[in-house]
Amino acid sequence: MLLGSFRSSFIGSLLLVMSIGAVFVGTGIQINLINRRIDALIRLLEHELQDPVLSAKSGDKKGFTDSENSGPEFTNRGQS
Repeated sequence: MLLGSFRSSFIGSLLLVMSIGAVFVGTGIQINLINRRIDALIRLLEHELQDPVLSAKSGDKKGFTDSENSGPEFTNRGQS
């Protein structure tokens, strides 16, 4: 019913075209922003996956977890 009233006048049809265009532009912007976030997350994931491998190749202990440390582990059990 509203669509028929928009078509009958010039201003109504202009508003209809502008609102449909605004929906398409808004959807395109949202798609672009989501794709940028996904790309950033993929880059972070690739960096996290490559960092331990590169650290292990260089002999640096930064890429190892606590259980993989080669040195002895001493814990403080409340003793002074």
